[in-house]
Order: sequence, then structure tokens, then C-alpha cells
Amino acid sequence: MKDLSDLKAQFRQLALQTHPDHNPSGKAHQDFLQLIQAYEFAQTHFDEILAELGIEDVEETIKSDEAQIDDVFADLFDFGTSGRVIGYQEPEDLYLDVQDFLKGKEFVQMRAAYLRCLDCFGSGVPQGESAKICTHCFGKGYLQTHQGFKGCKVCKGKGRKMVKACSSCNGFGRLKVKRKQKFTVPAGLELGRWHILESVDVKTRRPGQLFIIPRVYKDSRFQIDQSDLLCDCAVDFKNLQQTKRLSLTTPLGPVSFEVTPQSKPGDQVTLEGCGPFLNVQQTKRGNLRIRLVPKKVGFFKKLFG
Repeated sequence: MKDLSDLKAQFRQLALQTHPDHNPSGKAHQDFLQLIQAYEFAQTHFDEILAELGIEDVEETIKSDEAQIDDVFADLFDFGTSGRVIGYQEPEDLYLDVQDFLKGKEFVQMRAAYLRCLDCFGSGVPQGESAKICTHCFGKGYLQTHQGFKGCKVCKGKGRKMVKACSSCNGFGRLKVKRKQKFTVPAGLELGRWHILESVDVKTRRPGQLFIIPRVYKDSRFQIDQSDLLCDCAVDFKNLQQTKRLSLTTPLGPVSFEVTPQSKPGDQVTLEGCGPFLNVQQTKRGNLRIRLVPKKVGFFKKLFG
């Protein structure tokens, strides 16, 4: 081990193994807390430890932004690329058409975005200072309760604690702006849950993040019920004398299915794996549930048969 980058690499490996989000063990919180304390001690007394071990030709200890402890947590929480720990801020509702939510779409909208602070380069502390992981929220900046997610009161949503905070961003590492942002909503987001999206400020071309909760407008044809997509299909039950294959166009593409003479109004046909994407990697899908409804007869059809 020659410099702090080696120490950080080893800490990253252990953090991925012991963090409570990745380790179901009942001792995970205690083990991770001890790991943080050991890492911060080793980071502070790095030169002394190497000297005690008799290791010579030690490279100059890195004190730059790259050695920040919260840099390690990009692997744990997918914090994004335009700064360090994002932490937590109150999200905005983002209303989408059903089709845009199901398929994903690129947008340019006026949005509250968080751009990296140029004074501290996103670290939240002045140059030469360091931040410590908040052991109350374990670096996430938020806590999950039975009522949903809320910002950590100990670190005030920052995910880390510091002796001296950057005066420009007050330790958050980002500055909030309300300007046009270009961003992509991927398919596979969870409705009603907050997400962080990468954005680009249209005016300055600087990268940033959006805190959003996706919601969908009401649609007369399609509804989303948790992991399933619901829709109606009109069937001519009076002339349904034999099994018939019907086709239906959904926002995710055309599907076909069979109805039998035993089918009746209100029955549901479930097509497994033809519903919404359940993750942004688009490796899992919910189901498509089709409710059979009577086909409406036109006015002239009623009169003249």
C-alpha cells in the first residue's frame, strides 16, 4: 500500500460487503460503523501507520478531492457523476403520459436541478478539509420509514458530516437552480417513489441531478396497477361461436390473445411478461391484464340490424 488510493480501494471492497443495504446480517450496522471508524482513522494517520510498519518510499499522501471518503459510495448508492454524495432533497412530481412512462422519453423542461458547486467541486467542504460519512443514515442522506423516505435530520440530507462546510453550498456539494434542463426518463422507474435523474443545464451545459417522483396522467384506455398494465378490449360476444384470436395495440407494442365461446363480459386475460418494465435495466416486466367488455353497437346498427 503506497498511497490513499490503495486504502480507498480496499475500503470500497469491504464497504460493498458490509453495508446494511447489501448485507442481511443482523450485525451489518455494527460492522459497517466499525469499518467507517477504522477507515477514517487510517485516513487521518496514514503516514504514521506506514512509518510504524516500516514501509519506506511512501508516496505523498493524497489530500485532494479524490481522497474524500464519500467518493467510495458511488458504488453503493449510484450517486451520479457530477459530484460526490448527492444526499437527499425534497423531490418534485413529474407527470407523464402513460406511453412516455412505459417507454421512456427525453425531455427539455423548466425544472429545479442541482448542479455541482464549483467552489468545492462537489465535496461540500473547502479545499484541504474532509467530510465524514453520517453514521445515522450510513451516507445516503435519507431514511426509509413506514411513511416513505425522509431526509436524515442528523446530516440534514447531506449524507455526510463535516467540521467546516463550503460557504457557497453550505456543505451540500450542489447549488439549486431553476432553469431548463435536458433529461431522459428511462422506462422501468417505480411510480410514486423518488428517483434521481441525470440532467444537463440547457444554458450552461453543466451536468446536474433532478429529484423527481414519477406520476402518470389519467388515461381512458390504459391504467397502471403496481407492476401490471390494465386495459379493456371490446368483444362481440353475440357472434362469438368459436375460439377467436384478437389483437390489441398497447403503448409497448401489439399483442394477440384468444377468447373462447365460454368467455363473458368482465373476464380478464393475463399475458405474462407483456406489461411495464420493472427496472431501468429492462430485464423484468410485469403483466398485461386485458378486461373483456361488450362491443358497442352503433346507432344505425341498432335501428336496421
